[in-house]
Amino acid sequence: MSNAFARASKRWLAGACVCAALLLSSSWAFAENVTLLYTGETHSMLYPCSCPIEPDGGIARRATLIKSLRQASANVVLVDSGGFFAGGLMDEYTQSTELDTARTRIAVNAMDLMKYDAVALGDEEFNFGTKFLEDTLSSHTIPVVSSNSGCPNTSRFVIKSFPGVKVGIIAATPLSACPKAAGVTISDPKAAIARAITDVKAAGADFVVLLSHLGEADDLEMLKVIEGIDVVVSGGGRAGQESSLMVGKTLLVRPSWQGRRLGKVVLNIKDGVGSVSQVEEIRLSDKISGDKEMLALGPQCFSDSNCRKGPRKGNCQNPGTKNALCVFPQDIKVPVFVIAPKDCPTCQIDPAIESYKKMFPGLDVTRVAYPGDQARQMIDDFKLGTLPAYIFGKSIEQDPGFAESKQMFTPVRDSYVLKPQFGGVAFFLGREPIKNRIDVFLSLNDPNISTLLNMLEEFDPQIHFLAVHKDGQLAAMKGTAELEEMRRGVCVKKYYPAYFWNYLSCRGRDIESSWWQDCVGGLDPAVIKTCAQGQEGLDLLERNIALNEELQILSGPTYVVNNQNIFSSQQPPSKEEFRKIFTSK
Repeated sequence: MSNAFARASKRWLAGACVCAALLLSSSWAFAENVTLLYTGETHSMLYPCSCPIEPDGGIARRATLIKSLRQASANVVLVDSGGFFAGGLMDEYTQSTELDTARTRIAVNAMDLMKYDAVALGDEEFNFGTKFLEDTLSSHTIPVVSSNSGCPNTSRFVIKSFPGVKVGIIAATPLSACPKAAGVTISDPKAAIARAITDVKAAGADFVVLLSHLGEADDLEMLKVIEGIDVVVSGGGRAGQESSLMVGKTLLVRPSWQGRRLGKVVLNIKDGVGSVSQVEEIRLSDKISGDKEMLALGPQCFSDSNCRKGPRKGNCQNPGTKNALCVFPQDIKVPVFVIAPKDCPTCQIDPAIESYKKMFPGLDVTRVAYPGDQARQMIDDFKLGTLPAYIFGKSIEQDPGFAESKQMFTPVRDSYVLKPQFGGVAFFLGREPIKNRIDVFLSLNDPNISTLLNMLEEFDPQIHFLAVHKDGQLAAMKGTAELEEMRRGVCVKKYYPAYFWNYLSCRGRDIESSWWQDCVGGLDPAVIKTCAQGQEGLDLLERNIALNEELQILSGPTYVVNNQNIFSSQQPPSKEEFRKIFTSK
């Protein structure tokens, strides 16, 4: 990272501003690296969002995740780039001043309990005037930072110290806050940032983090003339879908809207040189349980939008009060028959049922084992081609969750059959079993290909490359180069079958290299080249991928065992795991 001090080329307009803040309390820990956790633009969003897809967020889940990350590493810095007050044009859940201020107090209390190390003042923090801002923050220990406001007790910067590493945090408040803060002075952000960088580095900071609420466009302009910032947490509106981008030597990160995700940056120093080793956003999904202390902070709901269980919507009674209650309509009883092989370690039925119960709480599950008379009769009646199969009763139409999930089902007779792409496929019906046959569908461009091939070799599988027909032509994920590699592979298999596995393993170790001839050993590369470049190579590849198209396999690694059982994996299984699955079929 840059060690140059900031220099500004020109000044912005200056004003005046009053606000309240409290001092930073630093903690000490042995530091090999430092984890920067960040939020921004949360707008006092207390609950998970009411989104139909990824209903993430909420202060309770955020607190749980932060606790978990602090347990994993003592060297954590938690910051917010501003916009954590409710109300105003940016708050889509704004209601009334009374409810918005109540929601704000709860959000600030939650941030205090989460032990934020620094928060920036944005213009939203002045939504209810400077007195409300001062009264709300004065009873908490949140360190409020603004490098360009003249507020008493407001820190121009803070230092978070660990043995061997110091993180300096500065912040910028936008001039747009001035109309909402009568009698308050806010100075030129650029000039103030430049001075703060100089001062924080003089105080020994190894990394400089800017919490900016200026807006990304202004942040990018500022970075053209100011050096010495390692990370900008850019609030004031997210300009792109990506969570981060590099601007010269500065990492700019975009906080997740309404706190739906928690941002994470890992900073480290090695041999006196600072760097960023990891950047990610972590979903605050329903897989994260809510912290009990946070759940107890506020009422159950402020509006109907806070009353949601999966696709089910409820009504908020007595919103924003201690007696607030989400009331949901009575669950509709929905029978579902699950047909699956008696022994199916890859069917994943239990997790699937749990997810469907979130959609349809009144689900009544009956399992039907295959083979068996009832299973065979239902397979014939519903013309099933794969297992497991999920057959829902007609009463599903009455469930509130059905309207949003209708596309997942096919109506058959008086029932609804879940489409295989949503229920998963583990067993093909109507295919003759071929004992000890293994078909593997893969790409040599898979980052784990070497590990995968090493695991598979002893099982002697049939290899199928992942190519598809598109607009009458063959296509592959990596384009022409990958198709050419596939054609060379099938030609090696035809002319030198005993060497085929060696060739694949060699290419898998360095698939980006164009020197494929280095992997043919003592073979004649001219034979392979002639085959691959001609119609013969194309015909061989067409035959190689015929089973892909028959079974509609589009991604991998995917495995078909004994010509009937199918499963996929994100990471290559170990030999022991694969052997267990293989021998159980």
